[in-house]
Amino acid sequence: MGIEGPQVLDEEGAGGLIDLSIGPAFVCQSDTLPAVNYPRTMVAQATISYVLTGLQDLTYGVSIAENAGAFGFSYPLIALNGAGQHQHHYTTVVNPVAAGSSYRFAIRLTRLGSRPANISSWACHLQVSVSNASGSQ
Repeated sequence: MGIEGPQVLDEEGAGGLIDLSIGPAFVCQSDTLPAVNYPRTMVAQATISYVLTGLQDLTYGVSIAENAGAFGFSYPLIALNGAGQHQHHYTTVVNPVAAGSSYRFAIRLTRLGSRPANISSWACHLQVSVSNASGSQ
């Protein structure tokens, strides 16, 4: 099997209430990137916009699930937010993708601390480009 050109997974989403008290939320979840027999590199670009119901700090970032497992949280960033403020965050992540494993990607939002505020509305965009780790195609 030859080495394929870059694969691009592109997800957008939007919605209403996210209850942060029940655990992390995973938005803009991608389809599964199938396993191949050579190492690859992923470049993920994530954008998240949201409004909070009250004062609440949270972490956000790109999350990866390997071989149909649960999403992890490898790339956290901290957002310090005020009540009712519209927040907009962007991040880029570059990471190796091992041979022989399938992957899914998402944006993870997690409450930081014990304040009771939630997200009242949100929108996201996640684009993941995966290519041969050596750069040749």
